[in-house]
Amino acid sequence: MSQVFDINRVSVAPSSEVRRGAAGAGAQALPGEAGVQGQQRPQRIRSLSRELPGFRVLIGLSCGLLLLQWFWASSKRPDPLVVTRAHQSETGFLIDVNQAGWVEWMQLEGVGPALASRIIADRQVHGPFVTIDDLQRVPGIGPATLDRIRPALRIRHEHQTAERTIPTVFP
Repeated sequence: MSQVFDINRVSVAPSSEVRRGAAGAGAQALPGEAGVQGQQRPQRIRSLSRELPGFRVLIGLSCGLLLLQWFWASSKRPDPLVVTRAHQSETGFLIDVNQAGWVEWMQLEGVGPALASRIIADRQVHGPFVTIDDLQRVPGIGPATLDRIRPALRIRHEHQTAERTIPTVFP
């Protein structure tokens, strides 16, 4: 007479060897694991949910709270950063057209990176500007652009001092 064994119900002592083919020969069973297929851990969780009636509720609430927190965090978006330029009359910012670098030109309304680079390149190729109207030789600066930036432009000649080009009173 032959006996039939259910392999999922076989208990294995924590220190005994478990053979799992050639690759698993000599492997030690870990405490809490049993059987060739290691079915004890999922059964333990199922038995906990049957024994403790609040266990399923606790797991459900935890998952629900995590999901709620995830939706709440993903719905909050920071307000876009709004950057406004100060008007020229408010800043009192004056630049010397023959000394100003790329950064100074960029501070003026209507002067972008390309135009600032062209102004500096023109100054290096053709020499310093004698008058403010000489800026019209730069491609991209017409009468309208020049009139818009003219209040912030100054030309300092060699015999003038720096104090004359920098305003002493700011609005």
